Amino acid sequence: MSEQFNVTVNLTTEVCIVCGIVFTLPCVLRDELIENGKSFCCPFGHRQYFPEDKDEKKVGEENKSLKSKLKYWKNKANKVKK
Repeated sequence: MSEQFNVTVNLTTEVCIVCGIVFTLPCVLRDELIENGKSFCCPFGHRQYFPEDKDEKKVGEENKSLKSKLKYWKNKANKVKK
């Protein structure tokens, strides 16, 4: 006697940055790869990874710093014009 099971798996699509193939990953696996910074391969064996959020945070902090410096220098320039 055999039993049947219904299983639902949530998948997300990814694109290989080397060959451009579109493939799917289970969402749980994708989240784990992002969290742990581990690499994985596309179906053709090209190594992939998700960049760390630290890079995005660093760029965001640099952007804020540059904006505040720009504001400072604009204020200085406006004072000189008057």
